[in-house]
Amino acid sequence: MLDLHEFQLQQLTAGEVHKAARRLIARTQSEGGEVYQADDSMATLTPHKQEQRKRA
Repeated sequence: MLDLHEFQLQQLTAGEVHKAARRLIARTQSEGGEVYQADDSMATLTPHKQEQRKRA
């Protein structure tokens, strides 16, 4: 997803990481690819479910 050195990764905010992940998911799905989400133990993969954004 991202090609960064450890120092660069440490400088990113959580919001920036989430934004990059959302863009990667959208691009993968728009190209017909499948996206899976791993559980915390990395033992189980489930299809990624699109989050519904709340509008203010």
